[in-house]
Amino acid sequence: MNHGEVDMLARRILHGLARTWLDQQELHERLIVTTRPWECRFLHWSWEEGDWTLHGNITPPDRTRRATTRRGWCCCSRLRSARN
Repeated sequence: MNHGEVDMLARRILHGLARTWLDQQELHERLIVTTRPWECRFLHWSWEEGDWTLHGNITPPDRTRRATTRRGWCCCSRLRSARN
């Protein structure tokens, strides 16, 4: 293995680790969101079917992100499908 191959392998490993870390962070945020289903009533943007959708019907009490993950996942659609 020459120096260029080792460099490329190291970059691929680091990229894979970073992607795994981000996926784990997303799953952790989803777990947190699912433990607070009442926050689905707060106005929030959610990423659904390739587009941003506004959910909720009341203004949240402060500006902290609620009811969604950083990637835009929210449990509202999961709760709606469970009701139907």
